Amino acid sequence: VFTGAVVLGGLADKVGRKKIFCISAVAQLILGVVVAFIPEFWSFLVVRFAYGIFGSAGSYITGFVLTMEIVGASKRTACGVAFQAAFAVGIMLVAGWGALIKDRMWLQVIYGLHALILIPHIWVMDESPRWLWSQGRTKEAATIVQKALKMNNKGSIETSQFLSRSK
Repeated sequence: VFTGAVVLGGLADKVGRKKIFCISAVAQLILGVVVAFIPEFWSFLVVRFAYGIFGSAGSYITGFVLTMEIVGASKRTACGVAFQAAFAVGIMLVAGWGALIKDRMWLQVIYGLHALILIPHIWVMDESPRWLWSQGRTKEAATIVQKALKMNNKGSIETSQFLSRSK
């Protein structure tokens, strides 16, 4: 997790939160299932290490940062709590599966397949407007903010005026 936080956190600052989140989601899905079929100890450790990098740091930490950057200040506490609550429910689900499934291989396959819930984010999630703004991609940031305002029935912003302030 530490290695992933350092490496993928830096990459998320350079190439974008969404890109790192989506790459990590796919890697987490693949590695989470593949690790179930590795019979050799050292290979198992290497794949589990990579799984920790992409699962905990790439998907979880980057997902949390993206969530906090995409919601307004008034909603950050509620979204942060909901994000952490989903994590806690996931831990309980892991314990539940562990009580029901005794075969290690199939248990790991089930654990790995939980990453399927992350895959739709590739198409439905937007990049962080804050990150886009920091990269000078203000038009894209404004488009995402405009979309969010429309979705939340909060009116709209005058995009040209919004962009002229950034210059």
